[in-house]
Amino acid sequence: MIRPPGFHSATLDLDGDVRASVPGHLGQTASLKRGSSFQPGRDDAWRYQTPHRVAFVEKLTKLVLSQLPNFWKLWISYVNGSLFSEKMIQEVMHCLVKLLRGALLPLSDAEGGGRQCRGWEVKAELSGQGLAHAIQTLRLTYESLTALEIPNDLLQTIQDLILDLRVHCVVVTLQHTAEEVKRLAEKEDWVVDSEGLTSLPCQFERCVVHSLQSLRDVLECKPGEASVSV
Repeated sequence: MIRPPGFHSATLDLDGDVRASVPGHLGQTASLKRGSSFQPGRDDAWRYQTPHRVAFVEKLTKLVLSQLPNFWKLWISYVNGSLFSEKMIQEVMHCLVKLLRGALLPLSDAEGGGRQCRGWEVKAELSGQGLAHAIQTLRLTYESLTALEIPNDLLQTIQDLILDLRVHCVVVTLQHTAEEVKRLAEKEDWVVDSEGLTSLPCQFERCVVHSLQSLRDVLECKPGEASVSV
């Protein structure tokens, strides 16, 4: 199988940093056609609080974006000679999505083979905040790949993953909110204000509003995305 220069030397350490022989990584993709806006992990302060599996998604997508542009350009250059085929790009996308699913949906994706490739010690599902951050990373990754003019059908697996993550994020967030609402009774102090109300109704409102606000970007449909139906 013919690979573009440097592609075979990129290595991925699930417990450490991503290393690639091609310098520049994400910096190289900034000058792609139409100018990609992919900049995952802009907030370094937030990165230290990022779950390992979400950080893995950032590193893996950054690695793919540093290598795939040259791979795609080689296919474009030699397509008339049939040196490369779309099946190769499909295989790269399939491998990428399989690894991402294994990191982000390991508990629910066991039947789909995610458990075999995840390599994670999973004690609990990711929080809604972590999933929302991963969704944003994948959306920017998809935007960068479409800037290469890769046909949409080759990127459909990424869109499918984004939709699954959006649905999962909504479910996890609403479940967490329901648990918080159940615990509100423990915070009731029965101190009545001038309007004859305790603090409980206000706490309930804040809890629900915060939950809905955290899902605003997740529920918003980006170009090419389907609406979320839970």
